[in-house]
Amino acid sequence: MRNEYADSVILVAVSIFYQGAVAAASVVALILPSFGSLAPEITGTKCAKVGTFRTAKLVKYQCQKSSKGLRWVVASSKSTATKTTAAPTTTTTLAPLYLDAEITDASKMLAAQECRIKDATFNSSDGSGTRGSGFPRPAQFPSAMGQMRVLVVPVNFNDLFFSSVDARSIEATYAKANSYFVAMSGGRASVSVTVAPSSAWVDLGDTVEGSGFTNPPKPQWDGSTFYRKVVDLYLQKNSAAGFDIVAVMSAPSNRFQSAQAHPAGSTTYATGKNFTGMLIVGGSVPYWNVLAHEIGHAWLGYEDLYLFSSQNEPPFGKWDLMSQTGTELSGWSRFLAGWVESSAVRCASPTSTSRHYLTALNSESANSQSRLLVVPLSASSAIVADYRAPNTWSPDLKTATLVVYRVDTTIDHGNGPIVLVGLIEQAGGTLTSGSIKISTKAMNAAGVVLEVSN
Repeated sequence: MRNEYADSVILVAVSIFYQGAVAAASVVALILPSFGSLAPEITGTKCAKVGTFRTAKLVKYQCQKSSKGLRWVVASSKSTATKTTAAPTTTTTLAPLYLDAEITDASKMLAAQECRIKDATFNSSDGSGTRGSGFPRPAQFPSAMGQMRVLVVPVNFNDLFFSSVDARSIEATYAKANSYFVAMSGGRASVSVTVAPSSAWVDLGDTVEGSGFTNPPKPQWDGSTFYRKVVDLYLQKNSAAGFDIVAVMSAPSNRFQSAQAHPAGSTTYATGKNFTGMLIVGGSVPYWNVLAHEIGHAWLGYEDLYLFSSQNEPPFGKWDLMSQTGTELSGWSRFLAGWVESSAVRCASPTSTSRHYLTALNSESANSQSRLLVVPLSASSAIVADYRAPNTWSPDLKTATLVVYRVDTTIDHGNGPIVLVGLIEQAGGTLTSGSIKISTKAMNAAGVVLEVSN
């Protein structure tokens, strides 16, 4: 006997949902008996009148005669499901600022070489000729690329002894400075440290005061005589081969402090050797930011950007490590080191109007957008702009900011060779320096569109 429930078909109910211009199909499969078979979904509901309709589980049935009497049979294979259409939604995606169609084409910019202004002083106040804020970078400094290797030579005074605890603390301080320079260089450079073994620590046989330290030494005190004495004692039985910088360091003490960098060679402040040096003693020892500042001198040949003659706010404020310790390096300092490449510099003519996009100087994203604007004014001066976003190394920065400053290498270090022109924190801002006007057209956390005019 034929099983009236054996034959079945699959009835497919399809609901189409639209979102914008994209359609997505949702498919629901229902197992139903074939035409002419009984309908188990409504078993128990009496089929009493021919032509009567019933709906069960979205399927329509009709009461019809059969050889066995009145039976419910499928009236239609079409689903009675209601089609639901979602209301269309609109998503607005803003184009990146660097796609601004009015940005001046790179082919119409000056060559980056024209923005490599020359240094007109090279630290003339001390006669060393080894530090500056212009190009070219002094040749006697270690390469700014790759790993810079530091040897620490600990020194013992009769009244201040270095210890293994001090050695571990110094290693931690250098580790923080290394993190800083890795970030500033975009991973192009790093700092490693080796503390000389305890058997090589230098005993001076004199007190702190007897060694020439007062609290504090006079401003710009030349500690090179003390530095050379310690290094010469160390080299009698040990070697400094393989190191770029030799740093003489004492145990920390609040009785005195000094932090200096010394270039290679035999000029004033210099090491008298073929390596550069640092002297960091007393109250200066525990601070990574002081260490980083001195590395800026000894490794990268940077000038001091604060004023030697005043304790007032530095002319460049908090916008460069060499102006105020504990903040990031400016775009100009990174350009000097080669950490902002020529391809990332917009070199703009001072005599024509141009439009530019700058990505954040400290952005960690690997993009090909420019990070520095330079407008050369003469062979030794320029207006510079870079864009800063809040980050680990500028803890006081609360919002993305365009920093505009003037570099003049005819001004010696300690007298303000780099001066802040001003800051812009929103679109529509304008700063003027001499005949040069810089205006912001659009800004977001990633970058800024600005215009140079005169």
